[in-house]
Amino acid sequence: MDKILLVIGSRADYWLLRNLAKQLQDNKVLVLVTSGECVSENFDQQLEKDGLELFGKINCLSDQDSYLCMTQAISEGIKSFSGILKNVNPKMVVLLGDRYETMASAVAAYSMKIPISHIHGGEVTHGAIDDGYRHAISKLSSFHFVSHEKYKERLLRMGEQPDRVHVVGALGLDNLPSSLGESARVLERYNLKNDEDFCVLTYHSETYNEQSIKQQLMSIKSSLLSLKNFKIIITKANSDPGGVLINKVWAEWVKNDKRVKFIPTLGDDFLKLLAKAKFCIGNSSSGIIEIPYLNVPVVNIGNRQEGRIFPRGVFKAGYESDDISAAINRALNFSGPSEKIYKEPGKIGNRVCEFLFSFNLEKSICKKFYDGQ
Repeated sequence: MDKILLVIGSRADYWLLRNLAKQLQDNKVLVLVTSGECVSENFDQQLEKDGLELFGKINCLSDQDSYLCMTQAISEGIKSFSGILKNVNPKMVVLLGDRYETMASAVAAYSMKIPISHIHGGEVTHGAIDDGYRHAISKLSSFHFVSHEKYKERLLRMGEQPDRVHVVGALGLDNLPSSLGESARVLERYNLKNDEDFCVLTYHSETYNEQSIKQQLMSIKSSLLSLKNFKIIITKANSDPGGVLINKVWAEWVKNDKRVKFIPTLGDDFLKLLAKAKFCIGNSSSGIIEIPYLNVPVVNIGNRQEGRIFPRGVFKAGYESDDISAAINRALNFSGPSEKIYKEPGKIGNRVCEFLFSFNLEKSICKKFYDGQ
C-alpha cells in the first residue's frame, strides 16, 4: 500500500498533528518521522505512550544557539531526510507550519519529486524568521490545508491553484478538552487549587527583533510580579536562536519565587490547564488560535504573531512593562466571550485525512502558477 510520510519537527507541532497521525496509522498508511527537538528519547516515550510507531529520525538539531547553527541544521536536515525518502518512497509528505526543520524536509521532498501537503500555510508572522520559511514551503507544496478563508486568499495571490487550497480549520482545535472535569484533574497534578488565580506564560524569541531579549523578559517579569496572589506557570521556549537564554532566565526566576513554576512542556495538559487560567500571556500561536475557544483572554506581546488574524479576546502589548501591565488589566476585565474564527473543533483532522486519500497525485508535483481571473 502507498505510504504517507508525516514529519514532526517540534513539541508544538506534535500536539497539533497527533490525531491526524493516529488516523493515518489506523488506515495503515503512516510513516512517522521526527526532526528537530523531537529527536530525543523522551519524545520516543511520548510516541510509545500514544501508540504511534516511529519509522525514523532526521538528525539536524545543534546544541548551539545561533543563526549559523540554524542554517547548518537546514543543510543536515536535507541530507538526512533525503536518505529516508529514498528508502520509503512515499506517495506524499505531509508538513505543518513554518520552522527551519520543516523547510529542510520540504526542500528534500520537492527535489525528489514527492508531492507535499502543507498545513497552516498562508499565514503571516512578521516578527519571526519563520515567516519566510512558511511561504517557501507553500511554494514547494502541491496541496494546502489552511485554517481560515483569508489565508486561502493569500495563497491564491501567491500563485497557488484554487482547487489545491482547502480551508479545513486549525488542527489544534481537535485537542480542546471535552469537559471541565479534565481541567480540574490537571490542577491537582500541578498543585493548584480550584479557586487559585494563575496565568500561563509561553514566550519565544523574536528572530526579527533587534531589541535585547533579556530586556523583553525583564519587562514581562516586572508586569507579572505586580499581580498579587497570582501563580505563574511558565513553559519552555522553542529551539529558535535565543531560546536557550529565555529558558535560562525563567529557570533563575523560579529559584527565587515560589509563585512561579517552570515546566518545560505541559504536553497533553496544556489546553486543559489553560481552561482554568485567568489569562494566557506570551507570543505563542496557540494564544491566537486555540485558547480563544476556551474563552480565556490572551495577552499577546510584541511582533512575533503580527500579521495573523487576531480574534476578539486577544489583547496586544508592546515590550515595555507599562504596556504589558495595561494589556493584562484589559484581559482581566474582559467579560467575553472570545471570538472563535478557525472553524468548529472535533473533526478537522478527519477533513484533512479525507482530502489526503482523495488527491490525484499524478503529475501533482508539476503545478502551474495561478495568475487569478
